Amino acid sequence: MRKIICTALAAMCTVSAAYAANYNQTLIDGDIVTYQGQAAKNSTVTFTMLKPGVTLDEFMSADNTSIPVCYREVKADENGKYTVEFAIEADADGNLSNTYNIYVGGSEAKEIDKIALQYINEGENEVARAALFADDADIPTVISNYGLAFGVRKAMWDLMSQQSYFEEVTNIFKTTNAENDLDKVQKALEKSIAITLHNHSAMGIFDGNIDAFDIPESVEKWYAKSYMTDKAKTYIDTGISKTITSVGEFDKEIAEKTALKVIENADGFGDIKECLKENAELLEINEKKITDAFCKSIVGKTYASIAATNIDNFKEKPSSIGGGTNGGGGISFPDLSVQKPESETPEQIESVSAAFNDMAEFDWAQEAVNALYAEGVINGKADGVFAPADNVLREEFAKIVLEAVKFEKLAGDVSFDDVTSNDWYSDFVTQAYLCGIIKGESETTFGSGKNITRQDMAVMCYNALVKKGVLHETSVGELEYADSDDISDYAKIAVGELSTVGILNGNDNNTFKPFDFATRAEAAQMMYKAMKYIASK
Repeated sequence: MRKIICTALAAMCTVSAAYAANYNQTLIDGDIVTYQGQAAKNSTVTFTMLKPGVTLDEFMSADNTSIPVCYREVKADENGKYTVEFAIEADADGNLSNTYNIYVGGSEAKEIDKIALQYINEGENEVARAALFADDADIPTVISNYGLAFGVRKAMWDLMSQQSYFEEVTNIFKTTNAENDLDKVQKALEKSIAITLHNHSAMGIFDGNIDAFDIPESVEKWYAKSYMTDKAKTYIDTGISKTITSVGEFDKEIAEKTALKVIENADGFGDIKECLKENAELLEINEKKITDAFCKSIVGKTYASIAATNIDNFKEKPSSIGGGTNGGGGISFPDLSVQKPESETPEQIESVSAAFNDMAEFDWAQEAVNALYAEGVINGKADGVFAPADNVLREEFAKIVLEAVKFEKLAGDVSFDDVTSNDWYSDFVTQAYLCGIIKGESETTFGSGKNITRQDMAVMCYNALVKKGVLHETSVGELEYADSDDISDYAKIAVGELSTVGILNGNDNNTFKPFDFATRAEAAQMMYKAMKYIASK
């Protein structure tokens, strides 16, 4: 009989070590299992279920006398579906619940599929649950006797039971508040076993069993990010302590280690803010402290803990270009958050008929604003209102640069998907591109409607001065800011050169803050100094 089965398997498909493995958990009232599978339509399917612990290679060896639990040849229907019914026999201890290897081949199959069927007998499960939630339950003994009846995957169960970690698993399991419900018990018990095995370095989080750790969704979602590399995951895995005693402790540690890697590797502060806010409770931080300014201050940096970011003591400080501060510029940061102005029309941005009366807290930029207003480079948002603290959009700054640094109008077109001929800034973007001041975020987008960063602003200003002939492309100038390492590579030359000639200078604590969004006051100060520099040449 065994030889006939082996011959049929070998004839119908090529035996391969590369099996496709699936886990199926089945609860039934009796000992008859109905298995439904999928194959090529109208094909003949061979279904061989072996006893627990017996592999296909062992079964097909010449000296093996093992008889399969079930062997069937069935016909798939027009939709490729097939059904097999078979009986489960109790093991030597009288238990039905177990994990069985099933090998499925067929007339249209190129190799054999391996299916690990985790069979859970409903009767045994009821006994196990009753024993687990009894008032006088000896939980370690219940887990030891009935672990597989709860649906715990066998590979984990074997690792845990071989080392007799039942007491440790029990202590963690007690912190799960699992209810008398199969799914909840299974998840809680499996998570307790996974944490225990991780404590003993017997199981990694990212080695194919991540679902066993039942990681909070607000944490696990970040592992799909492109910047969450294998190196970052290794840091998370190895960084979690080996003395975890509760699920809450585990969730807090993995949330913190994950957040630290998001802070270090995220493309912009938006991801950092979202990650911290979604996990504020786990991280035990005040959600109100998670501001844009704070997130921008930590982006790209490495910390040993969330506490090391000094979030509780962080205070926002005003920053500006010149007059005791500095600024920056560039072209590409599409992931930064977008803030729309009150209106995107030049009328509201530029219409003003009187001096500005909202500059009291921006005295350092008063001279620059007045001078640029007199030259017609800038105007206000309304009568007497300059709005110095408002952010500047990329298209708005392109206009300011062209108004401040005069260029001969060039003929030509540029095609950006986010700039149409009906947009008020269309001509300014086109001329800025033709003059070599901007490149765009990509070949097809300019980045319309996005706030410009300080380093992006510096690059636009630098490009304009180079095209004007008053600066020359060179190596990086002096970069002595405390956060110079945070400046993007594409902006280092611009920031260094503008700092060297005095258009940029550091603030009180000598920081540059390259990813901060530029304000209208900062833009005015930078372009005023640029115009003065041009006049001196």
